[in-house]
Amino acid sequence: MGGSHSLVGIKSKNLDKKLEKSKKGEVGVVKLLLLGAGESGKTTVFKQMRYLKGRGFDEDYMVEMKFQLIGNVLEGVANLVTGAKDNGIELRDIDLEPVERAIELRQKEKLGSQGAKKKMTCIEGDSRKSVLEYWADPGFKGALDICQKIGKYNIPDTFSRMMDKLAKDSNWGTQNWTPSIDDVLLVRVRTTGMADEMFSIGKVKFRLIDVGGQRAERRKWIHLFNSVTSVIFVTSLSEYDQTLWEDSTTNRLQESVSLFKEHAESYQFKDSAFMLFLNKVDLFEMKYKEKRIPINDPELNNFPDAPTIDQETDDDCSLARNWFQQLFLSNVDLAKRGTVYVHYTNALDTSKMQVVINVCADHILQMNMMTSGMVPKDTL
Repeated sequence: MGGSHSLVGIKSKNLDKKLEKSKKGEVGVVKLLLLGAGESGKTTVFKQMRYLKGRGFDEDYMVEMKFQLIGNVLEGVANLVTGAKDNGIELRDIDLEPVERAIELRQKEKLGSQGAKKKMTCIEGDSRKSVLEYWADPGFKGALDICQKIGKYNIPDTFSRMMDKLAKDSNWGTQNWTPSIDDVLLVRVRTTGMADEMFSIGKVKFRLIDVGGQRAERRKWIHLFNSVTSVIFVTSLSEYDQTLWEDSTTNRLQESVSLFKEHAESYQFKDSAFMLFLNKVDLFEMKYKEKRIPINDPELNNFPDAPTIDQETDDDCSLARNWFQQLFLSNVDLAKRGTVYVHYTNALDTSKMQVVINVCADHILQMNMMTSGMVPKDTL
């Protein structure tokens, strides 16, 4: 226990120094904070902003992302095999040992040099054969549907897309393969501590800050951020039937609504522009419209006033979209909070995120002018 607290204290002191040092160069810089519960997709939003407006992705970054992609696939397979056993799902007799060996080797190289990572990061030979055999097993895909709902198995929302790419492209994941931008956006790495990125839109400089979304991470870092110009709160629309990684009894959507209320009404952010990204609309529509998974679980009755797919009158699922928006906004005192700018997003779609980012920049600049008295409040 003492060691754990000491480590947190060291990290906090290091972050304090980093933030204090950065303040000297932050006059006139718009400080933008990304918030949201774990698995909401906010780090994917961060990556999009880095790619579209910041320094982009250099070679070292791409090596690291390839390393993480391979890890997402291998560990996802191993976790799903465990999940299948836990939930009584029968799988074909497939050799898992090559996958386990590859995971062990990856762990040894995890803290190694970029050169070592580049050399050892691939899915080839026996491990690739086993992974593809699992993906061809209907029982394995059935386990995926069940285990993605249960946070403890740590299966990324993007796992199916990675596996489809691996199955369709014989070069994907091999030694000489280089990930695409779309591949990089699929990577799921749990954010710990803080990541930040400087970029400009027009003549305005922004500093984007991303902090860990899990409960323990929020407790460590959130108190450190002051003078935040704007907040982007990211939530996943597709998480309505899923539970938290750190607490398998808590619904992710309910946790997100509670966290949104906490931050939207926080005195710390009373003068900050506030934006709500209702993210993963693509996954939501697949669940709600194609798989017909109801928002309200009939056994739990956790969202009794939610609409059903049979009530929808258009392909955009407008009733459900409006319900989600009201679920968040109705829990906040908007008279005190002021305007919350809402955007429906798919953080994996670079072209659409380009538009959303530019619109958000306009919101932020307008709010800055309003708070500085350059623009009357009643004109916004």
